[in-house]
Amino acid sequence: MKRIVFILFVFTLLFILSGCKNKTKVLVYDTNGNVVQELDSEDDEITVFPEKEGYTFHGFTRSVDEATGNIILTPQYKINTYSVVFLDGDYRAMVTSSVEYGSKVTIPLVTPTLEGYEFKGWDFDFDTIIKDNTSISPIFEKKEFTVKFYLDGVLLKEEKVPYGGCAEAPDVSNVDHYVFEMWDMTFCYVESDLDVTAIGYKYLDYGFYDKYNNFITKLRIATSVCDPTSYPEAPVVPYHTFKEWVEVDSTNSEYDKVMVASYTKDTTTLDKNNSAYWIRQNADIYDVRKVMYSLDEIKKINEDVIVGAYAKTLVVDVKKIEEVKSGSAIKSLIEGYTNITKYTVYNENGSTNNDTTSILNNRNLSGISTNVNVKFGLVTDFCNLRSYPTNCYSKDKEKDQFQETSLNVGEGVAIYHTSLDGKWYFVQAANYNGWVEVSAIALCSKEEMVSFLNASDIVVVIANYVTINNHHVRMGQAFPLEKIEDEKYVIKFPVRKSDGTLEYTSYKVSDNSDYNHGYLPYTLENILIQGFKIYGMSYSWGDKYTTGRDCSSTQNAILACFGFSMPRNTSNQRSIPTYSKSLSSLSATYLKNNYRPGTLIFSSGHVMLYIGTDENGNPYILHNTTGNFNRCVVQNFNEYTNTIIASLSFYNK
Repeated sequence: MKRIVFILFVFTLLFILSGCKNKTKVLVYDTNGNVVQELDSEDDEITVFPEKEGYTFHGFTRSVDEATGNIILTPQYKINTYSVVFLDGDYRAMVTSSVEYGSKVTIPLVTPTLEGYEFKGWDFDFDTIIKDNTSISPIFEKKEFTVKFYLDGVLLKEEKVPYGGCAEAPDVSNVDHYVFEMWDMTFCYVESDLDVTAIGYKYLDYGFYDKYNNFITKLRIATSVCDPTSYPEAPVVPYHTFKEWVEVDSTNSEYDKVMVASYTKDTTTLDKNNSAYWIRQNADIYDVRKVMYSLDEIKKINEDVIVGAYAKTLVVDVKKIEEVKSGSAIKSLIEGYTNITKYTVYNENGSTNNDTTSILNNRNLSGISTNVNVKFGLVTDFCNLRSYPTNCYSKDKEKDQFQETSLNVGEGVAIYHTSLDGKWYFVQAANYNGWVEVSAIALCSKEEMVSFLNASDIVVVIANYVTINNHHVRMGQAFPLEKIEDEKYVIKFPVRKSDGTLEYTSYKVSDNSDYNHGYLPYTLENILIQGFKIYGMSYSWGDKYTTGRDCSSTQNAILACFGFSMPRNTSNQRSIPTYSKSLSSLSATYLKNNYRPGTLIFSSGHVMLYIGTDENGNPYILHNTTGNFNRCVVQNFNEYTNTIIASLSFYNK
């Protein structure tokens, strides 16, 4: 029984062994024919999936090896396809294509664009085999543009400017004879070639001169402008009519063209005894409206008159007189007048007065202290300044030798002494000292006098004389201006109160040719106008009468209108430093060839104003004289026979 079991076991084992030897296998291959996995059954799990670059595995194909009966599993693949994207200038997809693995990309027919840039190609080597999804970007290069700058068709500069950049304009500020205004277009953020043109104009420099070769103005005039209406307005020349601008030689000038104003002279018949005639005559030669000296320059002359030659001019600044004076100095001034014994003395009624002692005693010399406290005041009424404290006269009434001068309302005085009868003050005025009736002076402090005389805003009397507040006021006097109201000047006018002290009244005067706001400009025209306002006025020795003047007072009044502080008498006037010249004689020819109108000329004891030459070349003078005229006249200098000994000119400019 055991033997039977053993035999069965052996047969069974052989059967199993024989069956195992012939069993089918499953072989997994890769793409190169190599077995990568061996399975006992197709039901077994395949754990190896062979990869192939550029391909995607798509399962196995099954076949049976006839020799062995094995099952062969061969992997199958599908080639990969990749997306190739061509980007445009904004880096957005422009062209997209599918390319199989291992293939090459075809360059697209569409060219990308980007404003301001030039396409230069792609950032990709098209010989490269595609192995993945790919983005291909365009390569751009910024464009350059040519910017050209022109001036009047001439190329000044050429510049290469990258897109969106700015060109740099050439400097045309120093282009000769050219006024640059602007460029005709912007050259910043350049996007194209540009031709930029300067907008402006070529010009010539014109220098314009008046009839007297005084420079007027400079104009730059475009060469394209030929219209004379672009020229400046010609200055007014009295009694002349502007004709045209005349071009003259500009060789030695700083200007390209020099233009001089030409005029036609008025031929209307004018009287020689009128300022118009002499203004017209002089305007043919001189700029009669040119200011020769400013007010500041005149003030400097006044300082020279007061300080530089006081001993000769006898002009003082009453504002600077000290408040305490030596009694002996005052006595010396009073005793300086000694002519009382030289002439017959007459009472005011014309009868002879031999009592000169009482006149001399009235000077009250014994009443002069060792030191005198000086008083100050303002003249409130036109008054005579006398050699002695009396209205008695000497020699004759018309040439009263006791009459020194007159004082105008508004003049300041320093009061040194009072007469014995109390009716006279011995005063120092700006250009004279002597006796003045107390009733014509209003007392005030020195400060108040100085304030009145130093007023910065003034009204000046420019008529021969006027009546203000029933008082006679002569040419050249200045008053403080309080205000202008209803086209009239309101001035501060000095008044003497009953107790002899000063008060002011506000007085309204017409804003007309009798007054001027401030001193007149010092011009030849104004000199002539003021001089002829005195023409015909009677001669009055020492200005004794309100209706007359003497020779030096006439010239003094004219110059006072311009702010000059003049000496009173001729001998003192011709002593003014710097401006005065001594002469041995003066012929008519030398006068007109070497002196300008407005010059004062002096003979012994007499002064005249040279006013110019007539149409025949004869020089003329205006003067207030005695003799045949006894009034202010215009006279041919050839007819004046006295020897000229000096000249004085404030007309040197």
